Amino acid sequence: MRTKTTFAALFAAVLALPAAAQETPPDTTTYRGAAMPVWVAVEDVEHEAGAHRVRAAVVWDDYRSTLRFATEILPGELVVTIPKSEDPASAETCSYTSALMAHGSEGYQPFERADTDCFAPPVEHLAWIEVEHLGAPLACVRALRNDGKEDPPTQRLYGCYWAQPPDKG
Repeated sequence: MRTKTTFAALFAAVLALPAAAQETPPDTTTYRGAAMPVWVAVEDVEHEAGAHRVRAAVVWDDYRSTLRFATEILPGELVVTIPKSEDPASAETCSYTSALMAHGSEGYQPFERADTDCFAPPVEHLAWIEVEHLGAPLACVRALRNDGKEDPPTQRLYGCYWAQPPDKG
């Protein structure tokens, strides 16, 4: 009798193995955003003193994640701010806002000047710029070329990173 019970238990265990192997494990993928998710190009507009052309590129996050740049950016959700004067402590600023940026779009997308009467110093004299995405600030640093060439004095490129965790903004 004991042998029958042992064989019955083994038979039940063997039948359960294929069913257990078919279970889908939970998604344990860890998604990590880019160190510098936003890149901003600021350029003086020729023959228009104080006006700038601002464009930004986004390093898109995986659409399956819940990270900030996993979906499209709606108009006005991404804002670039530059100071109105050469003073690093200047509180007066000019803002440039995004148009619709489709998820995965490549290259630099143009931004619109929020206040058309706002003028700032030439880019070679800008002390800082900053970016906000839905109220969460990104700090920006000037990107330096590593190919030995100099940027023209009318253009600057900045890499921007989260100034604080983006879920706190």
